[in-house]
Amino acid sequence: MGGTPSATGARRRKVRRVAAVPFYSSETDYPSEAFVDPLDKLIVEAECKKLSSSFFHYTDRGKFSSVAELFTEDGVFERFGETLRGRSEIIESMSSRPQSIVIRHGLLNMHFTSVESDTATAYVDVLTVYGVYGVSSDESSVVAQVADSPRVVQFEDLYQNIDGVWRIQRRAAQIILSGRHVRG
Repeated sequence: MGGTPSATGARRRKVRRVAAVPFYSSETDYPSEAFVDPLDKLIVEAECKKLSSSFFHYTDRGKFSSVAELFTEDGVFERFGETLRGRSEIIESMSSRPQSIVIRHGLLNMHFTSVESDTATAYVDVLTVYGVYGVSSDESSVVAQVADSPRVVQFEDLYQNIDGVWRIQRRAAQIILSGRHVRG
């Protein structure tokens, strides 16, 4: 057993130092050294995660003006064959949904593919459940009944820092997993 004696006479194990292994696994991921200051990188990621979480929170509650404010003035939202350009188009399209439709998004994961001081890109996977308002079986309350199979939707995001404020520049949605789907 190697090592050197300590002050008490017991031998301490030698700690073997190994080179740091990058945490990325493919060419689409970025190396941890891509951002000079790790703390700044974490702050950028946290700001972008908050944008994404807020997007789903406001969408689920029908606060479409708040959703639009998360985008840059010329932001683009692509979803299911529709391209919305600018905040006013985002508000107009989202506001056209029937009031009886209930949507909830469960954030599954978020993976950053690049983080820089003024831009960041990420994939965001969510579980989307649609329902329709109705009356409960005992007629005591109004509840939403699931109207469709849940779907897993992937968002490909580009975030941009404009004058110290992070916004969504582009968000493109793609259905990854889906059962039966009836569009309402």
